[in-house]
Amino acid sequence: MKRAFSLLEVMVAIAILAVGMTVLLQVQSRSVQLAIQGREMTVATMLARSKLLDCQADLTKKGFSIGDYDEEGNFGDDGYPTFYWECHAYKPDIPAADVTDVQQAFSATGTEEAGQAAEQQGGDLGMQFLAPVMSQLSGVLGDSIRELVVIVRWGKSGEVDEMRVATHVIDKTAVNQVAGMIQQLMPPPTPPPTPPPPRGKG
Repeated sequence: MKRAFSLLEVMVAIAILAVGMTVLLQVQSRSVQLAIQGREMTVATMLARSKLLDCQADLTKKGFSIGDYDEEGNFGDDGYPTFYWECHAYKPDIPAADVTDVQQAFSATGTEEAGQAAEQQGGDLGMQFLAPVMSQLSGVLGDSIRELVVIVRWGKSGEVDEMRVATHVIDKTAVNQVAGMIQQLMPPPTPPPTPPPPRGKG
């Protein structure tokens, strides 16, 4: 007589098949979600870099005197209406430098003689003259630098993802003025000593 499968064996086989199919469906669903997230991240990166250049050009065109720069919108014109962007430009907080900071900077970047020269230079100019100049330099640098941040958001309600990219925009005109002021404060370079003439053979 041929032996057939019992009802218990069939039920166990069906249970194993159901568990295996459930695991495969979960893995497939997770793979699809990761693929969608990777595509959205790639699109967000591309859009963020493009918008960063646009906001940088717009900020430079409008000038830094407008104060904080704030713009927002979406990428509907680029074919991505579910992606939104924000641009913000902030004035960095640059502390005013004093004579001690200048002396420490010279000492850190040069030799002991450079630090002594900086100290002598600071003493020659006097605290009453050098401190206001350094404060003015800090103010000019603060007015010529902006931190530009672009935020890109996408996703459904309650599951919103975002990406932030940042850069610094510099007004070269003001920076060149600062470089000229610093060059005027620097002491003139000391020419190297003239070597003595060679002695003739007697």
